[in-house]
Amino acid sequence: MAVLMSRRGGAGALLLAVAVLAGRGNGDRQRGPGILQPGAGGGADDVVPPPNVNIFRDPRWGRGQETPGEDPATASKYGAAFVRGLQGTNSSSASLLQASACCKHITAYDIEEWKGVSRYNFNARVTAQDLADTFNPPFRSCVVDGKASCVMCAYTLINGVPACASSDLLTKTVRGEWKLNGYTASDCDAVAILHMSEHYTRTPEDAVAVALKAGLDINCGTYVQKHVAAAIQKGKLTEKEVDKALTSLFAIRMRLGHFDGDPRANKATALAKSADYVFLVMGLSQKQEQEGLDRTSLLLPGKQQSLITAVASAAKRPVILILLTGGPVDVTFAQNNPKIGAILWAGYPGQAGGQAIAQVLFGDHNPGGRLPVTWYPEEYTKIPMTDMRMRADPATGSPGRSYRFYQGKAVYKFGHGLSYSKFSRRLVSGAGNPSSYTKLLAGIKTTSTPEGDTIYRVDEIGADRCEQLKFPVTVEVQNHGPMDGKHSVLMFVRWASTKGGRPARQLVAFRSQHVRVGEKAKVTMEISPCEQLSRAREDGEKVIDRGSHFLMVEGDDELEIRFEA
Repeated sequence: MAVLMSRRGGAGALLLAVAVLAGRGNGDRQRGPGILQPGAGGGADDVVPPPNVNIFRDPRWGRGQETPGEDPATASKYGAAFVRGLQGTNSSSASLLQASACCKHITAYDIEEWKGVSRYNFNARVTAQDLADTFNPPFRSCVVDGKASCVMCAYTLINGVPACASSDLLTKTVRGEWKLNGYTASDCDAVAILHMSEHYTRTPEDAVAVALKAGLDINCGTYVQKHVAAAIQKGKLTEKEVDKALTSLFAIRMRLGHFDGDPRANKATALAKSADYVFLVMGLSQKQEQEGLDRTSLLLPGKQQSLITAVASAAKRPVILILLTGGPVDVTFAQNNPKIGAILWAGYPGQAGGQAIAQVLFGDHNPGGRLPVTWYPEEYTKIPMTDMRMRADPATGSPGRSYRFYQGKAVYKFGHGLSYSKFSRRLVSGAGNPSSYTKLLAGIKTTSTPEGDTIYRVDEIGADRCEQLKFPVTVEVQNHGPMDGKHSVLMFVRWASTKGGRPARQLVAFRSQHVRVGEKAKVTMEISPCEQLSRAREDGEKVIDRGSHFLMVEGDDELEIRFEA
C-alpha cells in the first residue's frame, strides 16, 4: 500500500499496483485525480514518487508488489494512465499539473538484497533485445503517452554504467528520443552511491559532475547540495550545466502552481469495514518483502501451510483462504486440498479492503480480476535473481521469465482469474480485421536474416504507414450466468515459431466489459501492428515478420493476420 501524506496532516492510502492490475480494468483508464484534485498544487508534497513501472521479472523481488506486474504492455498502459490521472494531464505535455508524477526506476531495476548482491552495486548485464521489449517500454509510455513530468533513475548499473550517470539513458533516450518535458531525479542517495558503493568515480565532486553532465536534474538527498559548489570550483562542472538542471526543475514548479499561492485543501476520508464471516487470512508482510528486502522463498512463511491444512481438515465445510501478499506465493498444497473451497488473492488491499473482500465472499460482487504476474513453484527460486535473461536457456536449465518466455509449470498462469459466472468469448471477423496487407506494404523492402526469417523493419515502414496499418478487432462476450458481471478480455498475439527469442505469446490488448446474464456484448480493441505485432531482435531492433501472426483470446479463438507484399 502506498501512502500519500499531506503537510496539512491528512493522509490517503492507495492500493499497490500489482493488486490494482489484478482487477484488470480498462488499460487506458486514468487513475488518481479523485485523490489529488481537491488539494492540487502549491505544496512541497506535490511531487509523488509513483508509479513504479519496473518489470516484475522475478517473483522474489521484495518490491514487485509496487509494480503493475511482469508484462511490459500492461505496465506501459498502467504507467501512462496513472500519470495522466495523478498529474491531471491529457494530450499536452506543457499543461498545468495537479501533482508531478515521477516514473521509477529506469531501468532494469528489480533486486534489493539477494545472497550478498545489493541494489547499490549490482551490475545488470542486459541485452539490447531485453531493454527494447521488456525493461524500457513502460518508461517510454510514461513519458510519451502519459506526459510524465519526471523520470527517476535507478541505483543499478546497466552493462557497467550506473543509470544515474548514463547520458545515453537520461539525455539521449529519455529527453532526446522520448521528449521528456520535465526533470530527471535520482533514487535516494544514488549520486553518493556512484562514489561510495559503486566506486564509479574517485571523488564526491566527480560523482556530482558525472551525474549532472549525464542529464540528471535533482538528487534525492543532500549529496549534490554539499558538493556541487566544490565541483564547479575545481572545474569539473560549469554553472551553465547546473542552471540547465534548475531550469528543468523550476519549469515544473511553475506548472504545479508553487508561485500562484496556496491551493484549496479538502480532507479525504475512507471507510473500512470488516466482514462477520469465518475465513482464513494468511500471507506475507513487509517483513518478507519491501524496499531493501527480497524474498528467498516463494512458500508461505512460518507454519502457515500446516495451520491452513489443519484448520481445513477440522472444518465442517470447505474453508475460504484469503491471501494478503504483494508478490506471488506457491500454494500448490492448497490447490490440491478438497477441503479448501476457494482461494482469494487480495494483494495488500488498502483502507477499504475489508469491505471489498466481504462483497466478494458474500456474493454482493461478482469477481472478475486477473493475475498480472505468473505464480511460480518454489523450485523457481533456484534461478539466481541476478540472471537478467528473460528468455529460456536450455543449456543452463533456465526456464525463462514471465508468461512470455517461461517454459515450466506455473502454479497460476498470468491472466488467471475466476468469476461466479461462466463467460465465453468469440473473435468476430469482418472487414475491419484485414487478412492481407499487400497494398499497404507495397514498396517496403524485406530483409532476409541469417536465421532464415523474412522481416520488415519497423523504422523503414515509417510512422504514417504504421498508422494506416492499425485495425480494430471485435470480440463477442456472452454471459451464461448465474450473475451479471464484468469480464476482462485479454487478447494475445502468437507467432508461428518461437525461435529467435520470440515470445510464446504477447498481450496486445485488454478491456473489461460488463455483461448481464444471458446477454452478449461486443468489445472492440485497436491493434497497431508496428507496436504490438512487432518483435525485438537480439540487437534490440523492432521488426515485423513476414507471414502469419495469430491473434487469440485466451486460447478460445484465433484470427490469422498475414503480412505480405
